[in-house]
Amino acid sequence: MNKYEIQAEEYFRSMNAEPEFRIVQEAMEQLIEKYELADKSVLCIAPGNGIEEYWFHQHGCELTFVDIDQYGSIEPGLKLYTADASSRTLTYYISDAAQFAVKAERTYEALYISGNQ
Repeated sequence: MNKYEIQAEEYFRSMNAEPEFRIVQEAMEQLIEKYELADKSVLCIAPGNGIEEYWFHQHGCELTFVDIDQYGSIEPGLKLYTADASSRTLTYYISDAAQFAVKAERTYEALYISGNQ
């Protein structure tokens, strides 16, 4: 299980995925409002690159991502980012969700399982 602490703003900005972010905007904002998730800690399972999860970030959520990265396409990019104590971080674990659950160091206020698959 590999853990990366990265600058959330830099991560999402570097994706340059504005059209993809907008596709899910309405649905994600409705979900965040309905369940009062703004500013909560959210554990995101299988987020991939985080297209849906971007909207949690926009609503002030503290994000932890867990993805097995079965094709090896996520982890190489995570190594390019650094954490900065002055900005919000995103914690990204490359791990099987069951393995993560056994070793989780904290609890979360919400669980989101991505619908990208």
